[in-house]
Amino acid sequence: MSSFRIFRFAFLLAFAPWTFSVVHAQESPSTAVDTDSSLSAAGIIIRDSNPSTPAELITAINQLIAFGDLELAKKYAKQLGEQDEPENTQNLLAIGDSLGPVPIFRIANNAELDSSARNFCKNILQAMRGRDTDPTRLNALAQIAVGNNPQSRRDALLKMRAAGTPAVEPLLKILLTGSPAEQLSVKKGLIFLGAPAVPPLLAVLETENEKLRNNIASILTRIADPAAVNDIRITTLASQDIDTKKSMSRQIQKSIRNYLLGRQVFSTALGKNGGNGEQHTLWEWDDKQSALSQRKGSQSLLAAQAAYRIASALSREYSEDENILLEAAALLQYEKLNKGLDQPLDLKTLMQTSKRKEKQGQHFNDLEFLEAVFEFALDQGYVPAATGAVEVFGKKDITGGQGINLLARRGATTHPLVTAVNHQDRRLRLAACNTILALSDAHPFVGTSVVSDALRFLAASQGKPCVFIVDRRVNRRQSLGSMLKEAGYVANIYKTGRTAMAAAQRQPDYIAGFISFTIGPRGIKDVLHEFRTDSRTAGLPIGILVDPRNENEAENMIADDPLSTIFFMPVNAEMAGEDMNKLKQMASDSFVNEAERLQQAQKALCLFKKFMEQSPDSYEPTEWIPLLTKSLETEQLAVHAIDILTGLKTPAAQQTLVHTASNPYLPLATRQIAASAFAQSIAKHGIGLSKVAIQRQQERYDATEGESPEEEAIHWSILESLNQAADKDRN
Repeated sequence: MSSFRIFRFAFLLAFAPWTFSVVHAQESPSTAVDTDSSLSAAGIIIRDSNPSTPAELITAINQLIAFGDLELAKKYAKQLGEQDEPENTQNLLAIGDSLGPVPIFRIANNAELDSSARNFCKNILQAMRGRDTDPTRLNALAQIAVGNNPQSRRDALLKMRAAGTPAVEPLLKILLTGSPAEQLSVKKGLIFLGAPAVPPLLAVLETENEKLRNNIASILTRIADPAAVNDIRITTLASQDIDTKKSMSRQIQKSIRNYLLGRQVFSTALGKNGGNGEQHTLWEWDDKQSALSQRKGSQSLLAAQAAYRIASALSREYSEDENILLEAAALLQYEKLNKGLDQPLDLKTLMQTSKRKEKQGQHFNDLEFLEAVFEFALDQGYVPAATGAVEVFGKKDITGGQGINLLARRGATTHPLVTAVNHQDRRLRLAACNTILALSDAHPFVGTSVVSDALRFLAASQGKPCVFIVDRRVNRRQSLGSMLKEAGYVANIYKTGRTAMAAAQRQPDYIAGFISFTIGPRGIKDVLHEFRTDSRTAGLPIGILVDPRNENEAENMIADDPLSTIFFMPVNAEMAGEDMNKLKQMASDSFVNEAERLQQAQKALCLFKKFMEQSPDSYEPTEWIPLLTKSLETEQLAVHAIDILTGLKTPAAQQTLVHTASNPYLPLATRQIAASAFAQSIAKHGIGLSKVAIQRQQERYDATEGESPEEEAIHWSILESLNQAADKDRN
């Protein structure tokens, strides 16, 4: 039976189910076929039609699923998967064109069906998509779509609409170069494409070509997609009275802020909000090449791109101070996210894109303007923008050698750069420290000691994925700790929130935490408040462990905390790992993985060495010794820790260097560097070791007899450094 006849029977069945009920009622149980007992009346008809070709099987499978005959559908799906592969793409296209994409798509995405059948259908869809989006084909269709034959134009546009977004660029080429009549046809064609055309058209709005920009704006107005509502509003500003203009400007500003803060909900044209790791298509327009390009980017980058586009248009049409600041902040945020949150931003990056961005970039050469944008971004909570501004601050060629004045000119008032040192975002905190040290030039400023504290915290990282657990019940916290350990995390357990808080203030490697509701609602509120009011812990996502009895109470309690959520106690390591993934996603762009935290620790150690030289009286050396001792155990940090110990004028620093050089469990290279650093420390500061310590070192050297030459050389080097210093003192 043909596919058409199967569909015809199914259609009749759908509208006259009573007919087949009567038939079944008249059948005698003794005459019913066993295989028929589990099939619907429609299923029997479809089975008896004996579908065999790929098109017939695809049609039958979909109809059987619709009538609830899943087992027979699975049988036919297996049969479909066993079909010989079509000889060429044309055969796949023939199947696809005869059925349309919908029934093929349903099978391709039905996990209950045989994988080979799903793959067969995916191949068909891939062939259709490849044909529909072929650039040569689309260029040819675009020429037909602006031709003189109305029927041909309609047919061409229907095929282009099937292609979706890729059909936009061929039409844009004609819009730029075609005759007035062709341009009019293109406008109609782009409107006909509808929502899929919106993302690339929004990118074109960044053009410096005013005529093109106006044409695109009029097209977007006709499509009326929610994603373009602010862009459309801006085009009407010029014709509004001043009060209306101000009111509309405030509404548009609100939307820009929502984009920059990650609160904006995208339309279906731009893609739904997804997790931090989900990738979206970003469209960009090149004025010089008159061409579109696309690439993948994060949700945050997509939002920042939209924010900059809208803010730039708003500033162009209504150039009040706040709009100019908002545009500059949006540009900084977009470029910072674009370059990478772990990569420093510089002025060159800001100036190397479009003419408009280059013009804006020149503004950042103005120290006062850069300062104003930074304070604005910091105050509004645009963290990537504030971080980018801080990084540009750190370039002395930008600030014109005015660093000293920049930090000191406010007198007793703390500069916002120093305020940023205590920000909850680790990247901003480190960038602020780096910039302050680049600008201060050994001159004191208000908040000098804060820099040392921030660097000490960041430098303490070991690059480990640590999690804290707070639960009064020993068995529960130990059980969760074991599951998290199995999932790949370092879990530390605590009985009270206070002890967990104290640990988190010292440990920069905590990435999240779990707190049991059983410590009491009041207790949880107090603990959360403490975590959120300390810059070292404010950005940590926290899961509240609940049971069904207190789920609602816990939900209400954390309703105003975007970094807290509730979990039921996991039962295995897999579930614990899933909970951790959710917590990391809650941190969004502020999440810093183990590798980057280790890099930050390296940078913090290097910056502290510079801080020691610039502000020798602004830190307490004894506070650094335990941290540096711990850093010596991490290969990537050891050299930096040794370098700092060399510069510390304390007996503890020299003793630490001796212990490091003598430790047989550390890498030989680290020990050799420590022995050399000890010699430098003595030459610079004199002998700080006690007589007992010196005697112990002699004993260590004597004990190396028979060991490797390298081992003996290290201990001899330490003794030789001591002897040389002693001889120098005697002379």
